[in-house]
Amino acid sequence: MALKYLWENPTAMMKSSDYVSVRDLSDHLCIPFDTTSKVLQLMQTKGLVEAERGNLGGYRLAMNLADISFLQLCEWIEKKRLGMGHHCSDGECEYQSQCNIIKPINHLSDLLATFFSKFSIEDVIASRLPAMMIKETK
Repeated sequence: MALKYLWENPTAMMKSSDYVSVRDLSDHLCIPFDTTSKVLQLMQTKGLVEAERGNLGGYRLAMNLADISFLQLCEWIEKKRLGMGHHCSDGECEYQSQCNIIKPINHLSDLLATFFSKFSIEDVIASRLPAMMIKETK
């Protein structure tokens, strides 16, 4: 939601700069300050937003959202690669050779990763899917 707001309102809520404060953003979106701050810090480490410290500081977009796949954003947030299949939390479990759900879960995971890689963050924010994807999902 923060990316959507920054994308739709690049000059909104400005004081005398083009940065939006975490407080203003969290208040506007009705999202807790700490959650908003943590997500923006993560996005900053990935180069998606840039930060400015100080009274007039805050965050602004640093990348074109059309250049970043939704898959990439999901992987940044989840801190793991999608489409890597099912893995037991402790590595291989004793039931893995008999498990009847590993193959379907791996297949689903790969399908979702492929699907998410086909559209950008901007596509999601703008509520648009490429025409070929709409046909594929019907």
